[in-house]
Amino acid sequence: MTLTLPANILVIDLETKGLERGVEILGIAWADAMENAATKWDGRTDRTHWQRVFDQHILVMHNSKFDVRVLREHGFTIRPGQYLDTQIMAYALNPTHESYALKEVARREGTALKLDYLPSGGWANAVWDDRMEEYAAADAQAEFELYHKFRTQLIEDQQALHHFLTIEMPFVEVILEMESTGFTLDLPALAELHGQLTEETTLALAKMVNTAGLVPGATVEYKTRIPIGSEPGGMTGVNVLASRPYCRLEDKPLGRMFKGEWRLADKFVMSDKDVVYDHCKVSPFNPNSGHHIATTLERLYGWEPAALTKTKQPKTDAESLEYVADEMPLAKMLVDYAEGNKVLTSFIEPFTQMHEGGVLRANFNQTVTKTGRLSSSNPNLQNVPTRTELGHKVRKLVVAPPGYSIVGIDLSNIEARVLAAYLALKMNDFGMAETFKLGVDFHQANADRWGVSRNDAKTLLFATLYGAGPLRIGKGDKKRGLALIKTLEANAPAMFELKEKSWRAAQAGGGVIHTLFGRRLVYENIIPAKALRHAKALKAGDPTGITESPDRIAHGLTARAKRQVFNALLQGTAADIMKRLTLEAMPLIRRVHGFLAAQVHDEILVYVPTVFAPWLKDELTKLFTRDDLLPHVPVTGDAKIGTSWLEVH
Repeated sequence: MTLTLPANILVIDLETKGLERGVEILGIAWADAMENAATKWDGRTDRTHWQRVFDQHILVMHNSKFDVRVLREHGFTIRPGQYLDTQIMAYALNPTHESYALKEVARREGTALKLDYLPSGGWANAVWDDRMEEYAAADAQAEFELYHKFRTQLIEDQQALHHFLTIEMPFVEVILEMESTGFTLDLPALAELHGQLTEETTLALAKMVNTAGLVPGATVEYKTRIPIGSEPGGMTGVNVLASRPYCRLEDKPLGRMFKGEWRLADKFVMSDKDVVYDHCKVSPFNPNSGHHIATTLERLYGWEPAALTKTKQPKTDAESLEYVADEMPLAKMLVDYAEGNKVLTSFIEPFTQMHEGGVLRANFNQTVTKTGRLSSSNPNLQNVPTRTELGHKVRKLVVAPPGYSIVGIDLSNIEARVLAAYLALKMNDFGMAETFKLGVDFHQANADRWGVSRNDAKTLLFATLYGAGPLRIGKGDKKRGLALIKTLEANAPAMFELKEKSWRAAQAGGGVIHTLFGRRLVYENIIPAKALRHAKALKAGDPTGITESPDRIAHGLTARAKRQVFNALLQGTAADIMKRLTLEAMPLIRRVHGFLAAQVHDEILVYVPTVFAPWLKDELTKLFTRDDLLPHVPVTGDAKIGTSWLEVH
């Protein structure tokens, strides 16, 4: 049976004084086949009229999560399944765009454009006037045109339409519940951890600054030439002109050259008698400056970066520094400081500032990732460290309210199970699938098949799932990483053949491929001709900044798309499974008066009255333990009961 979408719909668009909960509605705009208009909102006299209008139509909105929440807060009944969303339609058709805001979508699609408008006093002080009425009506018209354009495209792609109707649109209700429920926080423990981390990061910063000393800037202020034997004493203060640390310059330079200029080669032996010094401004060590980190590690330890950034600067992120942390004390300090500072600024401070009466309500974002994974912001719960002591402390702050317990469950090795299913389905390679069926040590079984250690087998598996290169596989040793990849190619050829088969299928589909559940993935640059057009556009947009030829840029774009498409298939299918299971869990949760608090990666957290927690634990374990979701591979999950997120993680 061919799926379709209704042609007779009513677009509605709310104008409000802000985005927060309980926000005041200023006006409402609408559009259908007969009319496009907007009017000032009068919730008291218009309530009966608008409820009748809503009940009689399939509603279309852009970012329905917001409009549905606001209407329900104002007492209206908006039923699940009664509305559709042009923002999610755009995402379902092509999840690779950076923004799905109405203005950007309308511009890309060439439909009626959203008007530029900002009330003179800001939205918080806005009042309804003729200009806002025009603005609101234009929004509704843009959404109406977008809906009909996307409707046609989705009907033409039945897999994507089925996915949109059965997973993505129903999931809006899941997000609404999670954002309404929020996390209950242990406020005394939060205050204690805030003080502890603030003190620890302050002390760690002082220790690094003391270890590193003053750091010379990149700009040479002036040069001096003096006789050998009467050199100045070195750096003497902060933000003053002083000579840098030095090294010799002979026929072949010693040290390392970055971006065509010397960063540390500051004393030059020009003859037997003279020495030339570069002079620059110096400043205290800044752990957030890649230049400071690179120059200081080179000066103290002779460090050479394992990799460079796209702009040819040394990579100084935490992962790069971990490779040398055992040999270089400052690198170890930087890694530890980075984690502590990240936890403090990304979680502890936002928890402290954003909670409302001890409840933290994050935003869950449905149209951000390119693979369908859910993301979150304010704060980003997906980035809470998983296996570190600080990550455990953050999770311990999330607790059950009085009379409730937390029931948590996560899928076990879901990406690896998806990989096993694809290998069995597409390549007739059942090795991984059989391992999961037998329930034996999965990583050891891979190690035995691939002829590597268990740790290396885990690394190679995660590299396959997430697209890591030889440097990461070799943990900083690129040569070793390449050797491991060669070993994997020799002992698991089906995995590499599956990758090639995936990107060839995407090429055959014009840059489009679908997950096992119909999610549409778009990688247009996998087509060389399209990559070249994109490369020429990039070059034209920045002719001086981009020095590579369009052909070279296009080659890189296509190579990147080939790497990404396989990862997206695995991640996208895993995301589909997690969303489907969460949807199926909702009736069970509601049956025992529970509330879904969050979905983080492959884990859901539920607040449930303590008396019902054992029942829900058993039911969720049964729901998540299935053999009907993936071909040839079972899916498993084990629910836990606790009083904090940490206890069920």
